[in-house]
Amino acid sequence: MDDANIHLASAFPTAFHPQAIDATRFLPEDKHSDRHGCYVMNVAGEQVSIPRRIYHDVSQVPLWRMWGTKKELLRALLTRHKSGFVRQRYLKLTLGVNEIWTPPFVMLLAGEYVVQILDMIWENRAHLDKNLYSQFLKANPELLSWTEQRITSYWDCYYRSHKKSEYAGFRLVEFFRSVADSPGQAAR
Repeated sequence: MDDANIHLASAFPTAFHPQAIDATRFLPEDKHSDRHGCYVMNVAGEQVSIPRRIYHDVSQVPLWRMWGTKKELLRALLTRHKSGFVRQRYLKLTLGVNEIWTPPFVMLLAGEYVVQILDMIWENRAHLDKNLYSQFLKANPELLSWTEQRITSYWDCYYRSHKKSEYAGFRLVEFFRSVADSPGQAAR
C-alpha cells in the first residue's frame, strides 16, 4: 500500500475523501498521472479534480480486498485509465452506482471516441439517476456543450459512415440535454 496516489481523492467531494484515500492506497504508483492534468468540475457545490488519464497497472489492483463505497470509488477512478478496454470494464461496473460523485465520470466518457463505451452508456441510460445528472449538468453548464463538440469531432474523424441519428454519441447528447432541462430536485 502506498500514499503516492492520495491526490486522487480530490476527484470526489470532501465527504468521500477518507474512503477515497483508503481506496487509492491499493493502487500501485503511477509515474505518469501528473503529466496530463485534471478536469475541474463542480460536484455538490465543491470543486473536484478528475484525472484526464491514469496509468496504473490494473493487474496490481487488489479490488477483491475492498468492498462498498471504497470499491466503487476506485472503480470510478479506473474509468479514467489509459486503456479503453479498462475504461469500458470499469464503466460497466460504475453505471449502476447512483452517487453524487458518479456523473462526472460517466459524462467524461460520453465525450470520448470509443464507440463501444458510448453504446454502453446509451444502453444503460435508464439506470442513470436523472435527478443526479440534472443537478450535475446544471452545476457544470459548459460540460454538455463541450461533450457535444467532442462527440461531433470524433464522429467526423472516425465514424462518419454512421448516420448521425444512429450514432450513440448524438443520442447521448440529446438524452443528457433533456436531463439537464428537467427541473431536478434539491441535492441529497
